[in-house]
Amino acid sequence: MPFQILFDGAYGIRSFGDDAPLIVLAETLRKKLGAVECVVVSRHAAEAQYESYGIRAIEGVEYATKAESLGRWFRGFNPDDERADLCRLYDEIAASDLVVLGAGNFLIDITIDVLKGPVPRFLLMSLMARMTGTPVLWYGISVGPLKTRLGRDMSRLAASLASRITVRDEKSLRELKSLEIHSPAIHLPDPVLGLELAPRGTAASNPVWQAAHSEGKSVIAVSVRAVPTSSGLTMDEYLTILASALDKLVVLHDANVLLIPQCIYAHATPDQDDRFTARQLMSRMKEVQRCFSVENELDVYQCAALYEGAKLALCTRLHGCVFAVMNGIPTLALCYHPKVSEFMSWIGFPEFAFAMQDLSVETLLEGAVAVLDPQKQFVAQSTRAIQAGRQNLEEYSNIAIEAMREKVHFS
Repeated sequence: MPFQILFDGAYGIRSFGDDAPLIVLAETLRKKLGAVECVVVSRHAAEAQYESYGIRAIEGVEYATKAESLGRWFRGFNPDDERADLCRLYDEIAASDLVVLGAGNFLIDITIDVLKGPVPRFLLMSLMARMTGTPVLWYGISVGPLKTRLGRDMSRLAASLASRITVRDEKSLRELKSLEIHSPAIHLPDPVLGLELAPRGTAASNPVWQAAHSEGKSVIAVSVRAVPTSSGLTMDEYLTILASALDKLVVLHDANVLLIPQCIYAHATPDQDDRFTARQLMSRMKEVQRCFSVENELDVYQCAALYEGAKLALCTRLHGCVFAVMNGIPTLALCYHPKVSEFMSWIGFPEFAFAMQDLSVETLLEGAVAVLDPQKQFVAQSTRAIQAGRQNLEEYSNIAIEAMREKVHFS
C-alpha cells in the first residue's frame, strides 16, 4: 500500500507562491518513499488544478466563493448542510499517514469566528487528524498577526495537537513564544526555495515574455498585488508611486516592463487577481506602451520562469521576490507584510526591503541604482544565500517522514 499524505492550506486559489511548497514536498517525499499518494484539500477541487503535478484534489470545508460563505460557518457545520463532503474529508484524513498544514501565512485572524476563518480551519483539521490517529505537520508556517483572543487561544490549542512544527521565518518563532506556545518549533528556509526551476529558455514560449524582451530591450519584472490599508498606504497611493517610479525607470534604462501575476484567482473580488491590479497600475503610467502584462493561464513553473532575463525586479508579492532572486535578478521588495522584509533580510539585503509607509518614487529610484551597483554583488550574495538555504530544505521531508511513524491504526 502506498503512503497517503493529505495537504491543507491556501490551495485552489491559483496562487503560485502557495502551490509551490506543496509541489516541492510532494516531489521530495516521492523520491524518498517511492509510492506516495498526495491529496490536496482545494477550494475548487473540480477544476483539477493539481492533476498535472500528480496530486489528487478533494473538497474541504471552505465555500467556493465569499458570497456563499456569508453568514455561515464551515460547510457541513450549518443545520441545513449536506454532510457527505465533510464525511468524505474525515475518511480521507483517517486514511492518510500524515496531515500537512501549510505552507504559508495560515495563522492569521483577520477573519475569525468559532467555525470560520483560517485559524479555526487549522484547528478543525488538527482535531479530525488526531481523532483518527493521523499525525499533523505544520509546514513552513508564517504565524500572525494574531490580534484576537479567539485566534490566539485556537492557535495555542492547534499547536498542542501538532506532531511537528516548522516555521519559515524568525518572526514566527517570536510570535509562537509570545503566545506561550511551548511546543518545539524549527525554523527552516522558505520551502519554495526547493522548487526546481524550468530549464532556461522556457519563458521564451510565452509570447508576452517574448514581446517584452524583443529588440534586445532591458526588462523590469514587476509583481503587484492589492495591498491592505494596514500596510501603510492606500491602494491609490501605492499604485501611483509605483507607476511614477516605473515611468522614470523605463526612460532611464530604455527598458520594457513585464508584469508577472503571482495569483490569478478569478472566483473572488477582482483585486484578488494580480492581473486586475496590473491593469490598474498600467492605467496610471505614462509609458504604458512599454508595458507588457501576462494575462494567460500559468502553472507554477511557468510563472517562476517569467523572471528569467530581467535586468531588475520590483516585487510586492513575497514569492515574486523569491522567484526573482532564484533567477538571479537584482530585486527591490515592496513590503506590505513583515514576511517580505524577513526574506530580504535572510538573503542579506534588508536595505532593499521598502516599508510601505516609507515608499516614495525617490526611494525606489535610489534603490534601483544601489541594487544594480556591481559593488553590491546582489546576485552573487543572494545566490549564495539561496544555495545555503536549499541545503537545509531536506529537513522538511525528514521531519515529515519522522512524523509519519506516529500514525496510529485504530481497529
